[in-house]
Amino acid sequence: PKSLKTYNSLDGGAEQPYAGPFPLAEGRHGVVFRSVDKQGNQESAKAAEVLVDGSAPALDAQLDETAFAIPGGFATLSPTANLSLSAVEPEVNGARAGLAGAFYVLDGTTVTLAITPGDAEARAVLALGTGLHTLLWRAEDRVGHVSVRSRRVAVGDAQVPAVAFSFPRPDEPGLCRLAQ
Repeated sequence: PKSLKTYNSLDGGAEQPYAGPFPLAEGRHGVVFRSVDKQGNQESAKAAEVLVDGSAPALDAQLDETAFAIPGGFATLSPTANLSLSAVEPEVNGARAGLAGAFYVLDGTTVTLAITPGDAEARAVLALGTGLHTLLWRAEDRVGHVSVRSRRVAVGDAQVPAVAFSFPRPDEPGLCRLAQ
């Protein structure tokens, strides 16, 4: 009704007449509001805490050893390397929605990470077998922000290379055959 006036204040600021929806920056906010009717009857002030989360989870992958790039966009690792994946829901100005879910897909097999909705982070450590691998990982927070990353990895074998020289003709010592 037009005979009702509502007032609000944001984050301890001065009270002002409510003029309609107002933007809130990412973070934690305190809103206090009250109304007064035409006869001067005042409603008791009410307070609400509002959390605004505008950030998607941050995804990261760390290797416990140095990787080398090879053609095709692959990172090359030794068979003893571990790949650590993480999804962290950032806290901005006191607000964080928390994770809703996280999973990774390694060579077509999906693994869902065990989290409790609202957790700030999810982690997994992968020991990759020899060969070429495709990895995708994804996390979503409780307000629908999604992050997705992928990586291609080549894991070498643990075989020590062996090279042999043979001299087919003892009378020609400068000629040799290289065999692997």
